Amino acid sequence: MTTNRKLVFAALIALLLTACDFAKSSDSHNNTAQDRQETQTSLSDADLKAERDRLIQRVKDIYSVAESAYRSTADMGPDVDIDKEFCSRDWITLRDKVTDQERRTGILCLDGDYWVMGQDVNNFFADNFKFLRFDGTNANKAYVTLDVHNFGEVTPVQLTLVKEGEDGDWKIHNFVDRKFNIDFRKAMEDFLNPNHP
Repeated sequence: MTTNRKLVFAALIALLLTACDFAKSSDSHNNTAQDRQETQTSLSDADLKAERDRLIQRVKDIYSVAESAYRSTADMGPDVDIDKEFCSRDWITLRDKVTDQERRTGILCLDGDYWVMGQDVNNFFADNFKFLRFDGTNANKAYVTLDVHNFGEVTPVQLTLVKEGEDGDWKIHNFVDRKFNIDFRKAMEDFLNPNHP
């Protein structure tokens, strides 16, 4: 290699190492900020732990019902609207607007089902439920990850959940496919935006 090429190569390596080190420090800063944010809730440590446990159990229960609903109808999708039972009012309103626009235009917004992370269903189930964090003074918003299995494929998913109703039930507010980086809420909002390409 010529001297100039060696210098450019060395500079690129140094730049990559610096970027990797910055990403690591950003991640640790974000984790610290998230931990600090979680501890700024008005709930005690014991209440936070109890709420984390309740949240994870709620997500497990939601997916247990979803699994049964999809299993009972083979590959046609559930014959009940599981969104109405387990998703936030805001999510349902957004989904209904998308459905109306799809009917009017004949153009589909989503190419797959956010419950099963695919178009079709075969041996769908979820596992590996993990709590990420709470947001809000009263811990009224939370993030959970899980793995969705369908057709023998595993898709890591992140859910955003919010508390709704008099009893403060946790409801799903967004689904994110972490394998293909698909934010379903953003996809639906973009679909409804007439200025979006």
